[in-house]
Amino acid sequence: MVAASASIERSLVGRDDELAMVEAALGQGRSGALLEGEPGIGKTALWIAGTEMARDRGACVLESRPGEAERRLSFSALDDLLSNELDEVLPHIPSPRRRALEIALLRTDDPDASPDPRGVSTAVLEVVRRLARDRPVVLAIDDVQWLDPGSARVLTFALRRLEPGEIAVLGTRRAGPDPTPAPLVRAFDERGITRLTLQPLEISAIEAIIRRQLGVRLSRPARRDVYELSGGNPLFAVELARAHGAEPPWSAGAELPDRLASAIRRRVGAFEPPVREVLCAAALTQQPSVRILASVTGRPDPEVLDAAVAAERAGVALIGDDARAQGAQMVGFRHPLFRSAATELLPPARVRALHQAYARVVDDPEELARHLAASASAPDDDVAAALDRASRHARSRGALDAAAELYEQAARFTLDGEDERRARRTIAAAASLFDAGDRCAAEEHLLSRLDAIPAGVQRANALIALAIMCWNDLARSDDFLDRAEDEADDVPRIRAKILAARAWIEAYGRSLERAAACAGEAVQLSDRHRIPVVRAALAVSAWARLLQGRDATEALARGLALGESYVRADPCTPRLSGAMGRRWVGDLITARELLEAEAETISATGAETSLLEVLGPLAEILWRLGDWPAAARNLRAAEDLADDVGVTPSRAAQWSHVDALLAAGQGRVEESVEIARRGAAAAGSVGDRFSEAHNHAALVLGLLVAGDAPGAVVSFTRARRLLDELGVREVGVLGAMGDGLEALAASGDRGELAAVVAELEAAASGRRPWAAADAARGRAFLLKGEAAEIEMAEAATAYAGLGMPFEAARCQLWLGTWLRHRRRQRRARDTLAHAQATFERLGAVPWQARAAAELARVGGRPPAPMGLTDAEREVADFVAEGLTNSDIAARLHLSVRTVEAHLSHAYMKLGVHSRTALVAKLRPR
Repeated sequence: MVAASASIERSLVGRDDELAMVEAALGQGRSGALLEGEPGIGKTALWIAGTEMARDRGACVLESRPGEAERRLSFSALDDLLSNELDEVLPHIPSPRRRALEIALLRTDDPDASPDPRGVSTAVLEVVRRLARDRPVVLAIDDVQWLDPGSARVLTFALRRLEPGEIAVLGTRRAGPDPTPAPLVRAFDERGITRLTLQPLEISAIEAIIRRQLGVRLSRPARRDVYELSGGNPLFAVELARAHGAEPPWSAGAELPDRLASAIRRRVGAFEPPVREVLCAAALTQQPSVRILASVTGRPDPEVLDAAVAAERAGVALIGDDARAQGAQMVGFRHPLFRSAATELLPPARVRALHQAYARVVDDPEELARHLAASASAPDDDVAAALDRASRHARSRGALDAAAELYEQAARFTLDGEDERRARRTIAAAASLFDAGDRCAAEEHLLSRLDAIPAGVQRANALIALAIMCWNDLARSDDFLDRAEDEADDVPRIRAKILAARAWIEAYGRSLERAAACAGEAVQLSDRHRIPVVRAALAVSAWARLLQGRDATEALARGLALGESYVRADPCTPRLSGAMGRRWVGDLITARELLEAEAETISATGAETSLLEVLGPLAEILWRLGDWPAAARNLRAAEDLADDVGVTPSRAAQWSHVDALLAAGQGRVEESVEIARRGAAAAGSVGDRFSEAHNHAALVLGLLVAGDAPGAVVSFTRARRLLDELGVREVGVLGAMGDGLEALAASGDRGELAAVVAELEAAASGRRPWAAADAARGRAFLLKGEAAEIEMAEAATAYAGLGMPFEAARCQLWLGTWLRHRRRQRRARDTLAHAQATFERLGAVPWQARAAAELARVGGRPPAPMGLTDAEREVADFVAEGLTNSDIAARLHLSVRTVEAHLSHAYMKLGVHSRTALVAKLRPR
């Protein structure tokens, strides 16, 4: 951008109150201000005063003044904002985020690079946070409506995550409808940014501005005339006053915008031909250096500079230096209205010639292609090819919005008769929109052009793309795939794509057996014809086999061996399938590690939409591992991303069960039940049995907290039936077996309780530690006396060993209550105290209250040192001496199972899982 020269008039007239409001909005801990109003009302002058005031107070001001033409230049505003600070901060940003930002801002040249927009966003977030460590940061943007989409997306991401104390915003925006992205506007509102609408100035202020800028004093009637016609708008008033006296300065019946446009056109058009040509050329590019303007106009540098100086003296142009262009002199405009008028100064043929000249001198593939497109008046193969190359260049640096626009332009310039090439570009435009996170726009774009795409392979490709875009709406996705089959099912590449996509529909809503069959056939076709869909097919094959309780080692190993290149918009990858397989059997730590690695992979490769497939499962695992704040953060991240992407309620139902679990755990019972029921209904409406079952499973916990055990049993039964109909045989999939067992016990259905326990015991024999923990818990509900105590203690220890503190503490609560009823006060107190401490740490409000109430009913002495009862400490001491459980039982005249129970309690209280760790805890060095 052109830096404002010292000749710009910066003093404000008639805006003292507004300046004071800006000052307050930029104060310590405040969010900033958005200055709104019609063009020419004085937003920029107030904005400049605000930025100067912020700098005077020691703030780091990140500044950009985008113009309308810059909306099409990827990340141009982001480059403006960060250019002065990036060299110092960038080395401290971790890779691959640093690399993503370098690629986006063209600070590195890598033809194979393809950064994730989210990777760029997180890098910018870290840059701002690092800058904010030393001084306040102000994000200053004049005319936010002209932000390029890539920059707007990145800033929206950052603003939603930065605290008011880390950054303030000072922006300007035209009043009324404008192209400002809705998510950015919402981000402004969520931060509580002050919206300040500039009102018309008083006539005295208008008079002072005219006198200062024009050096003239209008007569009283003329002043009144100008003021009324301008409506108190200072720019309008100055231009009308400048034209006053000409015949006619405006037509009597014209509306104000027409009168203003007439005045501005007359003013800009009054220059000599060389000045008009230089101004028009400057308006057509975003790098209007004197050297480039000389090249495209064919005029010597001194003549171009003289023209620019003449325009600057007339108050139309600005001349400044651009540090990023080694101090080159740049020619800009004082106001966007002058730029708009300048584009109309020359005949259309001459304007096209200037664009052609620019195409010969610019280096950036995107700008070159845009100039070629502007110079062409009909379809042109060379222009279409240049736009195609520019699209790929935009994608390579993560500017997916720009890539979509360029692909669509390439489609428009494709020659008649090149229908397949046009179709490929149309599909690529929609895919770029989808990958950028704008699912709704992508689907609308492709649907509106579907009939124009040639029948056969190309239309089948378009239909498959639509199926992927709405794959969570299983019925619609299936319909698109049916139509794709009708178009070109005999083509192996198309057949393999259809099978891989249909496998997911089967896996989520119909039959795991058919899902595995579809995936297997897709793999065979991929192998036979070297079709690059084998990774997706292997992922769904592993997913289906794992859910069926079968071995998926071969599919996972082969899929993982293909590397980490991420196919955009895949519902799953081999690593995600592997992670979920570990989660279903209870290996939550490994599952979390795999999912976190998968999230990093996605963030490094640009599949923004596909990150939703990871955030929900990761949030659930974090909830079960007891990190409820992290689970909530992942849920919020999923919701933010879903808001940007534009997902349907049925898509949100894939992770709404985690939200319901978190709400139930924290005691927001009614909210939990509502979330789960809404999620189940949304998933059921599109045939997504898998997600519907998970929401019913979450409903079990909410209903238990609400005291509705029969209702919980109904939901538990419904969830199990849905998965059974799907063909799921892995018992740990729902993660609600413990809740279901508790509901069955509370409702007195011992027959069904025993059946579920038997099912868990059978599963536990196959190295499923979660099933083993659930089985012990269920046996405690069925048994009586010491046997029940031992089983529940075993369950608590097993859950603790799996890293599931909430489930372990719930077992302790049951056990402590059971012990209190049998007047074993000392052990009851100790067990309940540990349960209460865990609930308090988690924020599990209902259970903490229950544990506290039980504790209040317990008498007796406080617990022994280290929290162990006398019996537990005695057993632990014998273990430290090296005795076996049988030896200890003989010494203390106890049964071996009682010794095991005491030892399990000691493990749980001391946070250890082995005899060696117990000894180390008791006798530290």
